[in-house]
Amino acid sequence: MDPRLTEVAKELMSELGREGAIQLLITEDDGLVKKEIEKVCLGLSTGPQFRGHVLLALRKELFEDQVVLRSAAELYRDREVLKTGIRSLDLLLGGDGIGIGEDGQLIEFTGRAGAGKSQLCMQLALMSCAPRDFGGLENGCVYINTEGSFPVSRMLEIEAGLREKLDLQLDYQGSSFSDKVIVEMCRSADSLISLCSYRLPWLLEQSRARVVIVDSVAAPLRFNSDRSARSGSARDSLVFQLVKALRTVARKFKALVLLTNQVTDVFIEAHQERAGAMRLRGSLRPFAPALGIFWSSYMSARYLLTKDGPTSTKSIEVLSSPSKPTGAKLALVVDQAGVSEISSELPA
Repeated sequence: MDPRLTEVAKELMSELGREGAIQLLITEDDGLVKKEIEKVCLGLSTGPQFRGHVLLALRKELFEDQVVLRSAAELYRDREVLKTGIRSLDLLLGGDGIGIGEDGQLIEFTGRAGAGKSQLCMQLALMSCAPRDFGGLENGCVYINTEGSFPVSRMLEIEAGLREKLDLQLDYQGSSFSDKVIVEMCRSADSLISLCSYRLPWLLEQSRARVVIVDSVAAPLRFNSDRSARSGSARDSLVFQLVKALRTVARKFKALVLLTNQVTDVFIEAHQERAGAMRLRGSLRPFAPALGIFWSSYMSARYLLTKDGPTSTKSIEVLSSPSKPTGAKLALVVDQAGVSEISSELPA
């Protein structure tokens, strides 16, 4: 474009301001356009063709920097992901880790007690604090604990194991990852909803954390200390309020929300079936994730963790995912050093 046209457009921007320049672009009064351009043209010809070129230059000055055209390959390459520190687990959870987008996704890890849900979440919390060169986000995490006291010593053991996996003991001399993990405690459904609605947005804004973990959602929603048991309709109302609060912060702060859930036994006759019921390997007892179908309908992806006998061997299986087939699974070791890989059974 002729640099003189760019200069005229800049003069118009200076003379009219941004709003005035936009009004000039959309006006149908050619006389007004001619008058304004003549003010800044200093004797240049202001014929219709020239005025049209000036308006094109003005449009470019106003809007070109606001519209960025990018290919799908560029968007995929530049998207943010949270890695687990285990390549095969990254593949299971999304391809190259858990993607962090603007869609307010909620990801659930469910399973019986001792299946490794909390250890996995603590490892993900620490990875969110790790340097980007090693798959982390370098931003931090808000970890909401709803059951018992927070196991600080276990997190420190997992951090030591994670640093060893990533070869960070000598290469990275930064502060402890756990220094960037903000721990909040909740015991009731009402306090959890209040925290996620009001305090959590403030924490994310102040800390720039990009990961939120609720471990677990089931305890406060299934049972409350001042009420023996939540009725179905009352619990559904609480679920809706909690999901709304979590989705709001996920979208506003482009944060990743990870949730752990319990499972409950399903008491049915042998000939009966129930949607969503599953069986543990080697067990005749059917079970399903807690909180029911209403809760599950809000989850973007769900994963089941199971323990294989008394050993530290566990497995993680896809219950629902936008990127992996249901039933895809992976064997893991979960011990004091965190989560490690045994072997991959991912289908092609």
